[in-house]
Amino acid sequence: MFRQVYDVIRGEISGDNARNLAATIWRNDRDSTFAGYYETARYCLAQLQQAGARAELVTFPADGKATYGTTVLQRAWDCRQASLEVLEPAAEARRLVSYPAQPFACVQGSPPTPAGGLEAEVVVVTGGGQARDYRGLKVKGKFVLTDTAAGSVHQEAKKQGAVGVISDAMATNPVVRKDPMDLPDALLWQVMRPAGDLPAFVLSPRQGKWLRGLIARRAAEGATVRVRARVDARVYDGRLEMVSGLLRGRSDQEVALMAHFAEPGANDNASGTGLCVEIVRALQALIKAGKLSRPRRGLRVWLTHEVYSLQAHAVTNPEAMVRVVAAHNLDMVGEDMARCGSVLMYQDSPDAAPSFINHLLRELLEHFRRGFYAWPNLSSSQAFFPALETPFWGNDNFISDPSIGVPSVAFINWPDRYYHTSEDTPDKLSAETLARAGALAATLVYTIANAGKSEAIALAEMVAAQAPALLEREVTAQAAKAREALAEGQDDLDERLAHGLNRLEYLRQRESAALRSVNVLLSATESKQIAPRLGELEGELQAAHATAQRRYRRLLGDLVRSHGRAEPQQPAARRVRQDERHAAAIVPRRLLIGPVSPGRFPEAAKALLNRAAKGGLPGRLLFWVDGRRSLLEVGRLAALEEDKAPPPARRLLQWFEGMKLGGALAE
Repeated sequence: MFRQVYDVIRGEISGDNARNLAATIWRNDRDSTFAGYYETARYCLAQLQQAGARAELVTFPADGKATYGTTVLQRAWDCRQASLEVLEPAAEARRLVSYPAQPFACVQGSPPTPAGGLEAEVVVVTGGGQARDYRGLKVKGKFVLTDTAAGSVHQEAKKQGAVGVISDAMATNPVVRKDPMDLPDALLWQVMRPAGDLPAFVLSPRQGKWLRGLIARRAAEGATVRVRARVDARVYDGRLEMVSGLLRGRSDQEVALMAHFAEPGANDNASGTGLCVEIVRALQALIKAGKLSRPRRGLRVWLTHEVYSLQAHAVTNPEAMVRVVAAHNLDMVGEDMARCGSVLMYQDSPDAAPSFINHLLRELLEHFRRGFYAWPNLSSSQAFFPALETPFWGNDNFISDPSIGVPSVAFINWPDRYYHTSEDTPDKLSAETLARAGALAATLVYTIANAGKSEAIALAEMVAAQAPALLEREVTAQAAKAREALAEGQDDLDERLAHGLNRLEYLRQRESAALRSVNVLLSATESKQIAPRLGELEGELQAAHATAQRRYRRLLGDLVRSHGRAEPQQPAARRVRQDERHAAAIVPRRLLIGPVSPGRFPEAAKALLNRAAKGGLPGRLLFWVDGRRSLLEVGRLAALEEDKAPPPARRLLQWFEGMKLGGALAE
């Protein structure tokens, strides 16, 4: 279905072009100024237009007030110069960091200092984001030095009377960055949103260790360390700009390709933005040369401030989302994976938005798996290229949220040794990775964009063909859990039988919905024409489900007999509690679309949500709220998605009341 398309695209797409585009975007964005972001937006606009797309800037107010759902857009920030230097002790006087020579040295959002700078003592604070962190410390009129990101500290530090923040934070990762000193001289990218309360600077782990040692030695002598900070910056009401481009198709429907800029790394995320532009160029060149036909649907490109501008666009231009039948997000796709410690992760659309796009991506990756896993040897010219399937986790493909309704998948290189640090530079980019990821992404979006009736049937066949193996893996996983539980002496086999059967039924329904999702590609007449085929495939799916059920029952029977236990039975019906009846009577509906951040809710709402979350709640409850399901059913489905037991009804009720009080839900 896609092999020929892939071969054609792979021959045209240029990893070198994508890398050069990314390097230019990185040069504009690395200072984290809105002036640089404006340059990037106009550069990408011009490149898309040059590639043959119709493109425009879509703007939103960057004023710290504009709110879309619960998403508040940060204020614009520009900085000309900044520096932090040690004044006392005079014997140790030196400049620690300066901006823009070290673009990460000044935290984005830092307000300016007085013209002559700001001189003050430095005090070490552990944490710094809460009032209790300052007990026993005198920080009024002083800088606080913390190993926590400035964005989590500046507000409380100001309340305590501090005049500035110095952070030597370095996030760690158990795989590629186990200790801050693994990158001793790197600076961590830090942001204060929507605007900063205090001037803030970033030190490397090595500099932070030196400064902490100096402060400790001076304190032992009854003396202090003083610094001088200068920040020539402005925080102002500006614009948040995203680029929207269209490579036209033969209908009003669209398939979207997304990436974000406005972050200072070459991989995160100049790589995704540059690759989007290169994909448009390559597809237009192939269409113009007659090697690919103009697709049935247009290819929409959104280049965004991650989440922020796309959320604003979804709220203010919902009709733009309605036209899009599927989307692919390119987030960090240019890694030199051996150097950065990465794999290419491909991320599904969430279960609440079942779609054939997951199956197409899986098939595409599986089909070319031999090309990804190249055994290194002396004669090989092909780099090792590992790929890993992962569940939905968000980023700009949050538009998969059914309240927006665009099933989306994503590519992301992860983990990354240099993520969000000053060492995420163009030398970490790989033209080979960009070319391969670009060919795969372009094949996916073009295949969907050009799909008609025959392709829809092929996609439905693909969904049905993957179902037996999916259900078999679930049987194996549930049986393994039962085996572990039995070995640990747990006596809940009746409940495990019921849960396993519920999971199998849940997956059957999900795959059935994915099967029917191909109708979005068809006219009403075409949908009627393929209905008999979909019915036949539905029957095959049901047969695979019945086989999986029988096998699961059989495996559990074998397991309990081997332990001399009674055969598990479906649990007896129990009395329905009052809170369960209450939750079953509530049918919630969403008032806000897209991501919901309770941080802006009233305190009473946050208190309810905190109580509800004790012991854990499923992570995507909101995705299952559709105005038709009861609250109890929402909890059941969200728990099944995570392969967990349903949460207690009382906690669902607390969650609902908290979301209702916060303005996100209503009955």
